[in-house]
Amino acid sequence: AQRALLRRYGAFSVALTVISFLLAWFVAAGLSRKASRMLRMVAEGTRAVREPRDALEFAEEDLPEEIGDVVDALGEMLAKIRSETERADLMTSGLAHELRSPIQNLMGEAEVTLLREREPEEYRRVLESQVEELRELARAVDNLVTLCSRREPEGTHESFDLGQEATLRFHRDVGQAARRGVLIELACSGNLGLSGDREALLLALRNLVSNAVEWSPEAGTVHVSIEGRPTEIEIRVEDEGPGIPAEVREHVFEPFQQGPQGEGRRVGFGLGLALARTAVEIHGGTIGIEDAPGGGALLRVVLPRSSPVD
Repeated sequence: AQRALLRRYGAFSVALTVISFLLAWFVAAGLSRKASRMLRMVAEGTRAVREPRDALEFAEEDLPEEIGDVVDALGEMLAKIRSETERADLMTSGLAHELRSPIQNLMGEAEVTLLREREPEEYRRVLESQVEELRELARAVDNLVTLCSRREPEGTHESFDLGQEATLRFHRDVGQAARRGVLIELACSGNLGLSGDREALLLALRNLVSNAVEWSPEAGTVHVSIEGRPTEIEIRVEDEGPGIPAEVREHVFEPFQQGPQGEGRRVGFGLGLALARTAVEIHGGTIGIEDAPGGGALLRVVLPRSSPVD
């Protein structure tokens, strides 16, 4: 009886061992396939180099918490790498796009001036012209550096009067526009007190005005109005140029956006409008384009009196 019991125990032990081995094998194989599938998804998302959650597309319920933390960290790192790469590309293309023409103008004008002896007044006119080109170069560099480096509010916030600051800063722009035969009219009304990044907003405003001057015809007028309201400030910059086609208005605030070719149409928009949108949106405002009553472009900016980070 004992030997029979021992044989039954031995057979049961062998069967239990085999069943346990098979069950363990199936569980391990399933877990391995699931882990391999998730790692493959992570690898595919890594190759895509997209935003963290868009790049790694899989069902949330299939994602263990530990793997999810790794995926999120990896996605954030890839997004940061992509952002830095885009900024480097933007800087490179910006240098070529924004600086080529002014530098060529400076070189050409200097070479022509040195071809023969000239009167002191002629040299003075050339130097004044080159100073204007250098100012444009400085503004292009400021725009480029600001656009590539500023993505979030920097904490430089202060209270100031936008109307007073615009009146002071527009003195140089008015002179430059006059040399092109364009008149700038600035009208301020209401309480224009504002809390935010003074330099970013004023650079954005000057970029809007410079864009309007650039596309205004000779003897044209750029109308700038700044109106204070109870909770916000509205800025309107209106020119008498060819206007901006409706089909590209959603894209003109992108760096180096090119519009459709054609006589009497704006083609390139450079960095100024892109930087203006960045500064306005950082301060919680909105910017848009409309048709001006005179047929040109009307850029409308609405700013809250306080920045979202105040």
